[in-house]
Amino acid sequence: MGCLIDDLLAFSRMGKQDIVKTAIDSAAMVGEDAIKYSGKRETPHITIGSFIQEEQVSFFVKNNGVGFNNRYTHKLFKVFQRLHSADQFEGTGVGLALVAKIIAKHGGKVWAEGEMGKNACFYFSLPISINKLS
Repeated sequence: MGCLIDDLLAFSRMGKQDIVKTAIDSAAMVGEDAIKYSGKRETPHITIGSFIQEEQVSFFVKNNGVGFNNRYTHKLFKVFQRLHSADQFEGTGVGLALVAKIIAKHGGKVWAEGEMGKNACFYFSLPISINKLS
């Protein structure tokens, strides 16, 4: 219950925090070993990449996990809208909603694609602003 309350507080505070823009080295960030994987596959495979489209850089993380039904993609980034039960996967049901709020605050967007029993791919994009950090 404590984790849930902490996550909800973080979610509610996110709208009130100021944005601090800094340059990042995305390749170094990926190399920091900050990847969570459900462990439901015998041979896990994760692909991380990026592409530029419409003046935004988009990042993606794809895995060969349990996936999800694409029909319910719109629920993924909402508070408490889980596509799998809490018994199947840990978490409070706030994490992806928090990600969506942070990315939106920075002028980006989030989306996902998946296939039940096969894979999931999560994307986020951020505006390209090479010379205008503030």
